[in-house]
Amino acid sequence: MAAGLSPVFVQYATTPGTDMPQVALMLLSVFGVVKAVGARRPEGWLVLAGLAGGASYMVRYTSSLLVASLI
Repeated sequence: MAAGLSPVFVQYATTPGTDMPQVALMLLSVFGVVKAVGARRPEGWLVLAGLAGGASYMVRYTSSLLVASLI
C-alpha cells in the first residue's frame, strides 16, 4: 500500500511505455518457434515468429538478443 502512495510509483505506473508491447511480441515470437518445432508444416509458425520478432525489434532494439538466441 505504501508503494501505491509513492509519487514516483504513480508517475511510472501511469506513463505509457514500450515494455509491455515488447514483451508481448517477444512471447508471441517464442510461441511461434515452440509451435513450429512439433508441427508437420512449420512454415506458418516460423513466419509468425519472424514477424513478431521483427516487430519486437522495431519497438525496442534490445529484442535483438532474443532473436539471436532463437537461431
